[in-house]
Amino acid sequence: MFGELFRDPLRQVVPHICGQKIQSSVERMLRIWRERKVYDKAFVKHLDQLLCGSQSEEEEEVAETAVSVTTPPPEPMPDFKV
Repeated sequence: MFGELFRDPLRQVVPHICGQKIQSSVERMLRIWRERKVYDKAFVKHLDQLLCGSQSEEEEEVAETAVSVTTPPPEPMPDFKV
C-alpha cells in the first residue's frame, strides 16, 4: 500500500540520481526491490532505465503509460476512529 504512494515521487527523483557511489547503491536497492517484489518488475525496470537520466523523454512517456496501465489504483485508506 505505501509502495503505491511512492511511485510518482520515485519517477521524479530517480533521473536526478548520479554519481558512481550513489548510483551503485540505488542499483543495489532496485535489485533488492525486484527480488523481494516490493514493486512489480516493469516498474523497477522503468526506474532502472531512468537512473541518471538515461532514458529519453519519449521512452519515459511510453514506459509511464505502460506502468500506469498495469498498476491498479491504490485502495482508499480506512477511516480510523480514535
